[in-house]
Amino acid sequence: MNIYPLEPLIDAFRLYAAQYLWELEEWKFAYLAMGLLDGGVKFLNLSHIHRIEQFIIIRSWWDTVDGLATCTVGGLMKRYPEAWEEYANRWIHADQMWLNRTGIL
Repeated sequence: MNIYPLEPLIDAFRLYAAQYLWELEEWKFAYLAMGLLDGGVKFLNLSHIHRIEQFIIIRSWWDTVDGLATCTVGGLMKRYPEAWEEYANRWIHADQMWLNRTGIL
């Protein structure tokens, strides 16, 4: 029994808010988005990996990619260790520098 019936809505809002913040022009908003994702890593599952990849690719820089790779992706892969090899190999061999870095970290 779910004692928090609104939890799925809160999780969906958290992801939507992170996406919105990520797309704003000021870099500081990307840090807020990362905080939302890191704070909500428990709600992420493998169906969210495509959106996280987009965060990694769009408006990327060392600090944002490293934060997403170590905290968000790292936390997700701890929950789904069977998926790590597939994603790490795909990202390491991708034609995109920031995905390469994520796969390595």
